[in-house]
Amino acid sequence: MKKILFFCIVFFWINANANELSPEARSHFLKGIQAIESANFPRDYMIAEEEFQKVIEYSPNWAEGYYNLALVSEALGKEVKAIKNYKKYLSYISDDKEKIEVEKKIRKLTEIKQTKKRIGLSGVSLISLKDGIYILNLVDGSKLKQVGFMAGDKIIEINKRPVVNMSLGDFYELIERSNEHPLLQKRIDAFGRNVGMESPVAITIVRGNNKQILMCPLSTFKTSLYEIEEDELEEEVYRAELPTAVITWLNWCSFCKRQIPVLERLAEKYSGKIRFVTINLEINKKFSKEFNIRSAPVTLLFKKDKIVDILMGFKDETTYEEWLINAITKNTPIYMHNATKTSNFIEKENCEKKMVRVVQVIENSLAWKAGFRPDDIILSIDGKKVIGVDEYFRLVLKNLSPGEHKIEVLREKEKILLILDIPNQKNLGLGLILKNECDISNTK
Repeated sequence: MKKILFFCIVFFWINANANELSPEARSHFLKGIQAIESANFPRDYMIAEEEFQKVIEYSPNWAEGYYNLALVSEALGKEVKAIKNYKKYLSYISDDKEKIEVEKKIRKLTEIKQTKKRIGLSGVSLISLKDGIYILNLVDGSKLKQVGFMAGDKIIEINKRPVVNMSLGDFYELIERSNEHPLLQKRIDAFGRNVGMESPVAITIVRGNNKQILMCPLSTFKTSLYEIEEDELEEEVYRAELPTAVITWLNWCSFCKRQIPVLERLAEKYSGKIRFVTINLEINKKFSKEFNIRSAPVTLLFKKDKIVDILMGFKDETTYEEWLINAITKNTPIYMHNATKTSNFIEKENCEKKMVRVVQVIENSLAWKAGFRPDDIILSIDGKKVIGVDEYFRLVLKNLSPGEHKIEVLREKEKILLILDIPNQKNLGLGLILKNECDISNTK
């Protein structure tokens, strides 16, 4: 079988026996390969990942599709997604020798995942390429950002040990390992004593065309927060014994800069009582789509697979902690993952009549000023009856003309008329999170 080598990734090419490959899948596969071959930036791999994801959607029985997707996911630091697709690939192949090699990959990725979990490394996305370890995304306010790292930096050495051609797993292990040369390690330790830095680490980076060394304590790479990927939700959130706060972030998010340090302090304070995990929306688009979240920071508080409360935007430590203490006492979910048809908190397949409930209202937003409150049920907009959240409904909300609009809502069995004033300024969000529910009064 012909293979293509690019950077540190080997891809299966389309072979003559790939009868399971549809024309659409073939097209997306070629686009994925092209994205990698013409890549100028590490984030171009994200485009390839999206294309390979579409390949298996169009041709779910093409084994090599899962292998290719696993390779890109592995390079992007998505170990859980890579393991999932390597296992799927194993279910299609019969070659014992190849099975052994893939099983080795799975074991190695499992070890990497455990190392990442031990270290933390919240608020950062890394990618391993042939010429070094790149920082793909980095949230403002994270420990790495505070000591001088930037998104786009290429790490080439740790304590004078090269990381070129190194896997992310070996990179994580290298961070915690002392230098093999005692004299060099003594010099690094002496630097730490002189400047009052505990367990210093010398990181050589390339930024632009300039090489520089950043000295930082080992604790920079460790945090009580844990960075998850969307394919970890089942294990790290839905099965968790403790309530879990899932916090979204984006590379360009200015409010995240202020929120992350707050979360790190609270994660340490509530260790053993509440778990805190972070997730990057840019590289976890399936999560963003499932929960209809496109902004950051947003906190979803889970109890098992149920969201019991949502907190929008930045909050200072006192406000966040007060919300957290109140939220963990709640047992009535506002959303349930994979809920059964008896649930009244998500859209049901056999729901004959749907209603739109307000889940969350962002403070000081247009909706807040109009008087919307959580648990309101939207009955009509400018006299037009609302029967459920769909793409048409979202389009109507997005394109409301400037001026006043009459919104009728049901609040505690009482109909209330709200006036929503849309200003002339464009691209202002309403500040509402909405959810479909079954109107049980009309459901058989």
